[in-house]
Amino acid sequence: MAPSVKSSNKVTSLCQDPQFDAIITIDDDTYIFKDHLVYRRSKSSMDTEYPKPIRDVFGRWEGGIWQTIPDKIDTALTWPNQQI
Repeated sequence: MAPSVKSSNKVTSLCQDPQFDAIITIDDDTYIFKDHLVYRRSKSSMDTEYPKPIRDVFGRWEGGIWQTIPDKIDTALTWPNQQI
């Protein structure tokens, strides 16, 4: 998963230290969890608006049903109906 040429320094840092905690694909976007941050990659490139704190992205998802999501993710999975 190499970043696009337009990648920010934040995204480039993920490639310089490619250790991560978990990766998951949701709705054609790939989310890479590392420490308390999440990076997002679309089909064509890394999202330069990321990384963001996990809670900022998933704590508000689907009406905030994940308000108690931990600060650090170490495992992720997708159910066959493509929902976490």
